[in-house]
Amino acid sequence: MVLDKIARLLSQTIGLDPDIASPNQIARSVETRRVKCKLPDQSSYWARLQTSATELEELIEILIVPETWFFRDGKPFDYLKTYVTSEWRPSPNRNILQVLSVPSSTGEEPYSIAIALLEAGLHPKQFEIDAIDISHRSLAKARRGVYTKNSFRGEDWKPRSRYFQQTDQGYELSESIRKLVNFQQGNVLTALALTQKQYNIIFCRNLLIYLKSEVCEQVLAALDRLLIPGGLLFVGASETGKIVADPYKSIRLSISIPIPIPL
Repeated sequence: MVLDKIARLLSQTIGLDPDIASPNQIARSVETRRVKCKLPDQSSYWARLQTSATELEELIEILIVPETWFFRDGKPFDYLKTYVTSEWRPSPNRNILQVLSVPSSTGEEPYSIAIALLEAGLHPKQFEIDAIDISHRSLAKARRGVYTKNSFRGEDWKPRSRYFQQTDQGYELSESIRKLVNFQQGNVLTALALTQKQYNIIFCRNLLIYLKSEVCEQVLAALDRLLIPGGLLFVGASETGKIVADPYKSIRLSISIPIPIPL
């Protein structure tokens, strides 16, 4: 069946677990692109996918629907502030705090990290934030920094005039915050493999649950290489079972869990 072949191609390209990906979602995405390409049937579209990297990117773009908002789950960012003020700042051997957000989607998470670090009392020169995502469209939106009310959920955090200006298009994030995040486009596995930098803190939430097991292991191995001893790895609450206990130690929060590597 053509859709099964496309599902396998997506699995090979971005590590998508075929048991997790909704067949209906894949079918809808394929049909949308087939019509856009003015092709007569799925077999013709499959042939196009095999010869066009650009079309494969287009399919991935509409298949991956970002679901994120500022200060999502809340607790990880509270813990981040506590860690910075109680452990990182007092350390006599500290350098610039290096943070990675992957996948960064449309920017709400890495920008939340930047705001949290500022509210913890850090100067912008004291930290660097890298953010990686596969989607060109998501990154374009992230760099633009204009958000709708859907990016602000719950009662604990609303768009603050200190960071946002309301416009006809929505809430525009101030340039002073936008310039604190370095966005990069890339497939997670490829991007992590090429990265030589090491990080004090890595946010990798709600990615592992969508990956097939062998790809998940590769991603975790790459993250392990990038995380300094004693650093923090934030994963989603439903993803902690994918983390091997050694060398990690979990710190239980009510929603999301930071897992530090012991020194």
